[in-house]
Order: sequence, then structure tokens, then C-alpha cells
Amino acid sequence: GTGLAYVPEIKALCAVLLREGFDVWVIDGENQKVLEIAAAGCGIDASRVVGIRNGHDKEKLTDQILNPIPIRTGKVEVVTSFIGRPPRLVVSGIADDAEILKFGAGLRVVIDRRDPLFRVLALEKGWLLQPPF
Repeated sequence: GTGLAYVPEIKALCAVLLREGFDVWVIDGENQKVLEIAAAGCGIDASRVVGIRNGHDKEKLTDQILNPIPIRTGKVEVVTSFIGRPPRLVVSGIADDAEILKFGAGLRVVIDRRDPLFRVLALEKGWLLQPPF
């Protein structure tokens, strides 16, 4: 994989949201520990991060993946399980996030990564379309 990289505009958005008192969460199909480190760089506490989580056997990680798995519809399960209410703001740039974008009402921002079908869905749903950074 290519790993995670900070998008300066997203990092700036997180800073503004946190400063204004928003409860900012990071939910992604990346390894939990990797996400925690990346989120910390944006000022987001590890308690607000849900990624792919491994089970534990005493002090050792196992190969068991814990549910819910934050991929596609699993992101809705994560929000329901961990937050307990639909998000008021969702920012995404991938079509795999269509389910979480559709979940609940509120501001939805799609970062246009030149996926024509995802762009059409965003326009049909009335989601804001952010040109690529």
C-alpha cells in the first residue's frame, strides 16, 4: 500500500472542528494503531478512532478481527455501536463510503477524485462536492 498521508486541507478542517467543540471521529478500514498515530497528528484522541482491530489473548494480539469492521456498511455499524447517533458531518473521497454518507441527515462532503459514478451519486444526493486538492 501507499500508506497514509496528511491532506493539509483535511488537517486544517479537523483543527477548526476541534477548536469549535465538534466531536471528531476517524473511521477507516486501516489498522487501528496506524490510524491512532495519524489521528493524533490532527489532534484527534485515540478514543475517537476506529480502524481494523485485532483481538487479544492475554497480552498478545491475535489474528482475529473484531467486529464491526469499518469497511463499507461496517462504518454505519461502527457509528451505531461507538457513537450511538448518525454523524452530522461526513467527509469522504471514496465510493466505498456511500453507506455512511447516506446514513442520517447532515452535511455530507465528497472530495471529487474523478470517479464519475461517485460524482453523479453525490450530485443526486445533494452532497457538497469538493474539487480535488
